[in-house]
Amino acid sequence: MSFPNTKDFDDVNQGRTWRYIQVKYANQCCNPACNEWIEEGENAYWRKGTGIRCLQHQPSIVSDIPGYTRSTFDSAFDHYVRSKEKRIPLYFPFCQKCGKNNDVPAIKLCERCEVEEIKSGVYTNLSRARKIVRQFRSQPTVQYVTYTPGVIAALAITNEMRKYEAVRKYGIEKAIDELDAKLIDRSKRGNDLFEVDLFQPPNAKILRYSDPSTGEIYTDFVPEIIDSADEAMAWKFYLTEEEYDGLEVEA
Repeated sequence: MSFPNTKDFDDVNQGRTWRYIQVKYANQCCNPACNEWIEEGENAYWRKGTGIRCLQHQPSIVSDIPGYTRSTFDSAFDHYVRSKEKRIPLYFPFCQKCGKNNDVPAIKLCERCEVEEIKSGVYTNLSRARKIVRQFRSQPTVQYVTYTPGVIAALAITNEMRKYEAVRKYGIEKAIDELDAKLIDRSKRGNDLFEVDLFQPPNAKILRYSDPSTGEIYTDFVPEIIDSADEAMAWKFYLTEEEYDGLEVEA
């Protein structure tokens, strides 16, 4: 099974994303603070309906959202990060001292090592030490730690093209799990369409599908205007949804 090239995703994505291009027609940098003239053949950034920007003023989320400054972006992003943090319980399946299986994973040490710890401390009586340890282990206090999803580092990138590249490199499948992506459609063909909050954009769409011949799972971003899994799959094959629906085997 072959998969079409999706490098033109940014073009279809409502024209909202900048592309790195070689300029065909000379023009001035559209950044209001710049008067740089970009000659034909030079490299620049281009976005449909906006124009081109010189490399010194590469576009970013910060500069493209009306009313946004660096400080407001940082404040909003900090709030976003806090909303994605999770309190997870600490478990120790193996004793942190001897390495053997731990019968009470909420506690760092197994019963034997805990008894030894108490014996070497305040209590030296073996019977007394065992009684204290067993009582404590019968109602252990679970410890929690704040977990920040690893994909957050990629989402902090303000250049949108590089941001998507970073998420792909990190792993789109992991991003689905870490950011609690919402499944919005599952087709009879087994295609899944998710919506996930990437901060900017807050409603990114992700298609998850499998190769029918190998069963291997693939994921990729699709335009935000797509609302069904099969429509997303059709887009990947440069087909209409009706044409894709008529295919017996995707090839």
